[in-house]
Amino acid sequence: MSVRAPRSALVALAIAAAGGRVGAAQDSEVKSMAVRVAAVSVPTTTIAVENRSTSPLVELRLAVSGPEGVGVYSSNFLAGARASEPGTGPIAPGERRTITIETPGALATVRPALAAFANGNLEGDPAAIDEVVTVRRQRVAALRYWIAALNAAPADDASLHAYVQARIEESARMTPDDPSGLRNQLAGYVNGAARGTGWLHQVVVSRRDSAARELTALTMPGGAISPGPVTSIAVDVQRRAGARVVAYLENLRDVPAQAWEVEFAFPDAPNRPIMGHRADGPYELKRHEVAEVLVYPGGQAPSVLPVASVRMVLFADGTFEGSRQSRDEVLASRAREEQDLAYWIQALNEDGMKPSSDAASALRDRVLRRKQDAAAAQRPETQADLIAQLANQIERTPDRQAAIVGAVVATMERRRQTLVRLTPR
Repeated sequence: MSVRAPRSALVALAIAAAGGRVGAAQDSEVKSMAVRVAAVSVPTTTIAVENRSTSPLVELRLAVSGPEGVGVYSSNFLAGARASEPGTGPIAPGERRTITIETPGALATVRPALAAFANGNLEGDPAAIDEVVTVRRQRVAALRYWIAALNAAPADDASLHAYVQARIEESARMTPDDPSGLRNQLAGYVNGAARGTGWLHQVVVSRRDSAARELTALTMPGGAISPGPVTSIAVDVQRRAGARVVAYLENLRDVPAQAWEVEFAFPDAPNRPIMGHRADGPYELKRHEVAEVLVYPGGQAPSVLPVASVRMVLFADGTFEGSRQSRDEVLASRAREEQDLAYWIQALNEDGMKPSSDAASALRDRVLRRKQDAAAAQRPETQADLIAQLANQIERTPDRQAAIVGAVVATMERRRQTLVRLTPR
């Protein structure tokens, strides 16, 4: 039995937010893929953060140095915070809050790189402060749009659903990216399954109130900006043994498994999934090969292990077990990616070999239009960010333009051909 490398950590309710159908009925029983959940011992670093300011701490960045290099831990305590949930939201003056991160090797060295407070004060590295000021300006504009839009929302379910969908499309036409994150959150609810009378109104009120609290904090006048060492918070770092929670999925068929979806729930409520994960590539899982999926990173494991169930598995011969809807969503996602690749291959052939400045400008224009169209259609654009990076490369290294564009086109075409092979016609 061989084990594949761990896949990325799950995002709680990621599938539910996208499609609103976690926990839906299966079309057939999944017999050809086994799954089990285990706790695996790992070293962790606990960081006790103490706010020594007279104002609540609303944003924090920590530079974490270890054997594998330097990383940045970031937390915005305002985003999505709910006043009714203790231990969340801004860190009050004098409060200590513990953060646990998984750190292999030696004890990590932790340095506060940025601290932002509710009174508008900023302390930390000059580059981090500049970035925060820019991001806040963009976020404030987006929050103001959504607060005004949600304040004007109708109360009845039918009108509210259409109204929120219209605001999502309007926002997408205004800007392809939404710095507040509210557009994607609301789209998940609008496009998901209804959950009873008045549920969407409750979501709208909750998101509006959360956005209003964040806007108040971000627009606090008179804040002092202090580039340099962070002095208003203290950190206490300790090395401890911890555990990560991992799911192991094993293919029991002779035919390779190409895609699968797994759901997790607590034992006392097995029919109410708390999170889900879908995988489609980049490799096939052969017979008795095991895929390892990270459920909770070190230090964040719950006291009771969740139970797992396989919702769908799709095999290389085109057969599947489990949810037909989940299978169809995988195939639709492949088809969308193939369409995106075909579009960008043609775009690169048309614009990629123009003079470098013209090529970069033309590609950026296409990226903007493509993102706007995708946002209005409530679907991801799978290649636009790559093309934006390519435009920057063309501008920086015009002497390598032909080689760079050629390599990207060749890679895209290989991926497109793979998707054509995988997707039933």
